[in-house]
Amino acid sequence: MPSEQLHEGASEYLYRDLIYDSSFWSDTTVLGLPVPSTVFTDLFFSIKSTDNSTTLLTLKLSTSDIEWLDAPNGKCRINFNANTLTLSGTDYTYEFRAKLTTGAYIHIESGTLDILPSQTGNP
Repeated sequence: MPSEQLHEGASEYLYRDLIYDSSFWSDTTVLGLPVPSTVFTDLFFSIKSTDNSTTLLTLKLSTSDIEWLDAPNGKCRINFNANTLTLSGTDYTYEFRAKLTTGAYIHIESGTLDILPSQTGNP
């Protein structure tokens, strides 16, 4: 999968549809259906420079960095803005995780992210 791309310090978003698509779910009748927000107590989107490095940035639902667009149908967006200033770089790794109402944490997805240099200012 190609890297997601954002601009450093810009008001940009990543959109996600959360779907039951894992053997983690004991109820197989829900596989392929949207996961409603009531299943989660928090969502986390973490960025690292490499898989084994310390986390550079964590965005959370509980701090309004992630918001529900359609809670019953599992549609959310991750908000990027000034929190990406000074983080321009390529091939960062990210992980999107969730905390369930049971207290357990699950992996939703991971991939790579490019934060392109800011396009503001004079040339």
